[in-house]
Amino acid sequence: MESKVTPRYDSIQCVIPVVLQDDFLIECKLIGVDAGKTLYFSTKPLDEFLRIIYDSWDEYAPKILKLLLSFRTKHKIKIEIRTDSKLIELEGLSVDEALKLISAAQSIEVKHLSSSEKASDS
Repeated sequence: MESKVTPRYDSIQCVIPVVLQDDFLIECKLIGVDAGKTLYFSTKPLDEFLRIIYDSWDEYAPKILKLLLSFRTKHKIKIEIRTDSKLIELEGLSVDEALKLISAAQSIEVKHLSSSEKASDS
């Protein structure tokens, strides 16, 4: 009889511009989030992908939110969460809304602000 093994950990994909990856990984370490560069079996890796490993979103979603808000404060970036094939920007959401969104996320995308967005923030 075959037994089914349920993995304890899962991961979420993060799309981070290459120039921000080292800072992002340092921020992860400071907050206690297990993140790292994705390893590929291909000769053409997708350089912008990192992964965050977690065992329970109930515990990790608040850490991820703290990480993203801290990272956004230090860098001129836009953060979007992908759920149900939709990208939703983190900006303007309440903490409860952001936590629900992160808990249901398929991926997190960090993007540089466009020059028009930077001008409107000034």
